[in-house]
Amino acid sequence: MRRTSIAAVVLAGTAMPAPALANGTYHVRNETQRPLTCGIRRPRSEVTIPVTLRPGGDWSQATARDETRTLICYNGHRRQTFRLQSGQRYALSEDGNGVLWLRAAGAR
Repeated sequence: MRRTSIAAVVLAGTAMPAPALANGTYHVRNETQRPLTCGIRRPRSEVTIPVTLRPGGDWSQATARDETRTLICYNGHRRQTFRLQSGQRYALSEDGNGVLWLRAAGAR
């Protein structure tokens, strides 16, 4: 009887799920007055996922990995890149010269 109880406890411990992997969450809001064509790139990757942000629009993504992403925005002939940290909310704004600025807008 005692061996059966010990075996049941051991088996129950092995049936417990492993801790979930850390997930990445990314969020960008377009606070400019015009639509923006951007892309998101993972580290060590040449693939850029296209993202279109309308004025006042938001983009967000949840991923399996908690890595820094690169946001690439095309502003006329100018290409601007920004680093995105997981768990941080960002806002894109534009100054009087048409230069895009990315600022932290608070944690999620």
